[in-house]
Amino acid sequence: MKIIGGSSSSGKISIFSDQFVAIARSSRRGVITCEVTRRPVVSNFLSRHKYLPMPLLVKMLLRLIEDFTKKQWLFIGLFAFLIYGIGPILRNIYPPRPDAVTYKALGPCLWILNAAFIVYVLTYMRRYIATWHGAEHMAIAAYERNGSTSLEQIAQECPVNDQCGGRFSAPIIMAILTSVFVSESIGVNQTVVCLMFLECILWVDRLIGFEKIPITSHLSHLLQKYITTQKPGTQELLTAQQALLGLIAAHENI
Repeated sequence: MKIIGGSSSSGKISIFSDQFVAIARSSRRGVITCEVTRRPVVSNFLSRHKYLPMPLLVKMLLRLIEDFTKKQWLFIGLFAFLIYGIGPILRNIYPPRPDAVTYKALGPCLWILNAAFIVYVLTYMRRYIATWHGAEHMAIAAYERNGSTSLEQIAQECPVNDQCGGRFSAPIIMAILTSVFVSESIGVNQTVVCLMFLECILWVDRLIGFEKIPITSHLSHLLQKYITTQKPGTQELLTAQQALLGLIAAHENI
């Protein structure tokens, strides 16, 4: 069985293989349930045909459309609106002269608003998701290193994982910031420039791997260590273990 990833939220841990998705949920009373389903058709097809001649960004978006929850899409949509939508709307509502104080202050205010939103999301992750995220990493690491599903072995693993999606955080932020300056300098649509940078990021990760680049690797470890992953408790570890066991059982019953 090949594990290709996972995701976590408060009280829920999902682990993906190339064929199935196992979702383990822990209720407030501590009752753990696990549901295993086959991966969506498009995601399964893309996993089996990694070298299709199509942009990596398109492949990623097709997977995200099927795998992301409504809450995750809500956060992404709100973030995109703060970056790309609220500025034009405010400029249409308040169209002052370019030399007016309100016009000059609009840009910095939008950046402050975006920064506040990012801080809120990171704070929420550290408080409500980090321990579940850590348990997810530890269960996957235990299976990949030793083929183990025992709670003792899972508990000995490190919650920080080189393959965590957090390795994309710094490159994506740099791509967004750079696209703003490049688009203004050469007069090209910012969204187009940003999409080009994001495609380049995915190719760099495929060809080299951001976990092998010292700067992005260290930043990813710091992000996980202090914000997105924490040492889990027993309930989080049990939930991750159930997701792992459910995934293995599904493959054994094929």
